[in-house]
Amino acid sequence: MSGLKNYWDSIPSYSNDGIDQNLALDRVFMRINRRHRTARILSAFSVAAVVIVTYLVLPSEPEPQMMQCYAPAGELRTINLPDGSVVTLNSGSTLAYSSSYKKGERGVILSGEASFNVAKNPKQPFVVKTKDFDVRVLGTVFNVCSYGGKNGSSVVLESGSVVIMREGSESSLKPGQKAELNANGDLLISTVSSSDYFAWTRGGFIHKQATIYDIVDFIHNTYNVQVSCSFDEKYRNAMITCKSDSRLDINQYLALLSELIPGMKYHISDSIITLY
Repeated sequence: MSGLKNYWDSIPSYSNDGIDQNLALDRVFMRINRRHRTARILSAFSVAAVVIVTYLVLPSEPEPQMMQCYAPAGELRTINLPDGSVVTLNSGSTLAYSSSYKKGERGVILSGEASFNVAKNPKQPFVVKTKDFDVRVLGTVFNVCSYGGKNGSSVVLESGSVVIMREGSESSLKPGQKAELNANGDLLISTVSSSDYFAWTRGGFIHKQATIYDIVDFIHNTYNVQVSCSFDEKYRNAMITCKSDSRLDINQYLALLSELIPGMKYHISDSIITLY
């Protein structure tokens, strides 16, 4: 949580209380000067000025707090943000935002995977901050995947438009496009079937050139089980590509996995799965 809060603290804060304190204070003293006739009147208005100045200066907004939402392993979470935007968090993912959300920039911080349906507001851009880049939108539907232990953060756009901001450069996406960081840290844009990347919100999944370690993370997050592995080199180098539009139970998924990786076997005992 502290890392997320420190990240958030680097975002410029905004004030939206609508009060120009200096202007208000000047007006108070102008009124006092116009009515400066006697010492008694001046004294009375001086007291009033102190009261008004105290009212204007002393009250301050509480320090913004970080709001954090987490989807535990094996579960999804739907979050309704204050502006009407809706976020669906995938298993093992965290979304954080400030209690001052909607003031200036609508900013959130994502670790993991989430789909976003952003309420349109041209005056207040919506920004998703990840470990690799920021995604800036006005109102659109898109999916962001950026788990903490993985290198390949990605964005898939279903409708609207997004701008990916990274290291001083910007890249725009059109509907049906995917932006992904490769192993060299380059941002690659390709055309995809965007609905595939939202399958997880319906209980399904998509694996494209997933390593066995990606699969282990997927099993843990999706089924909330521990995974123990013992691999030959051929399993370490295996790349898995498959998808499902509906949820598979753990036995169905492991049976599919053993077909995709010839020779791989599995054993289930309580909440521990051993792949060998």
